[in-house]
Amino acid sequence: MKIAICDDQLKDANRLKDLLIQYTKRTNLEATIEVFTSGEELLFSFTPSKYQIVFLDIYMEKDKMSGMDAAEIIRKHDSEISIIFTTISLEHGIESYKVNAINYVVKPIEYEKLVDTLKRCEHQINLYAKSIEVMENRRLIKIRLKDIHYAEAMKHNSILYTELREIKTTTCFTELKKLLEDFPFVFCHRSYIVNFLHVKSMNKKDFILNNNKIIPISKGQQKQVQEKFEEFFWENT
Repeated sequence: MKIAICDDQLKDANRLKDLLIQYTKRTNLEATIEVFTSGEELLFSFTPSKYQIVFLDIYMEKDKMSGMDAAEIIRKHDSEISIIFTTISLEHGIESYKVNAINYVVKPIEYEKLVDTLKRCEHQINLYAKSIEVMENRRLIKIRLKDIHYAEAMKHNSILYTELREIKTTTCFTELKKLLEDFPFVFCHRSYIVNFLHVKSMNKKDFILNNNKIIPISKGQQKQVQEKFEEFFWENT
């Protein structure tokens, strides 16, 4: 695992690095930690998938890029990296949701708070790594579960919708439900399964996905679906 720390206060950055080293030793986690003192310096080193976790101080010196600005650029190019903000104030807490930040840690950082945040990061990393295998055109293909936006029943077959394409598979919908039950998917309609990771909002009748696709929710499923969505939301914010 590669972790980046970006903080113009070198004392704070080194303290965080020491806490991270302490955590990796206690958990036997292999990790490389790099420290940057500006958003510009971090972005010069950054490439998609290079880092799994990045800690960003929101408040930088006036003539330097803010941590929030750096996070927005990073998120545009890497949808999976775990972003954590470190700061002395909760003033920008709402803004952190724009870049899907894992957490917002107030300085001075306490080890127990850091542990909780890192466990959430590891959970997300493991979640994103999961995949399933389905049949397409008489061959077995592997699909990362994170990449599936939703699935639709089509007679005796199923269609998986991703960002790039539609995958028509001979895997029946009942079998697909079993394959997806451990990931944050919900069976919301007799013909649809939705991935919570791609849901922008929901109402009593529909899910609205990030790509503005509308997926119906069966009347009999509304209460259960609402409870599952709220549970997922609070566990991942």
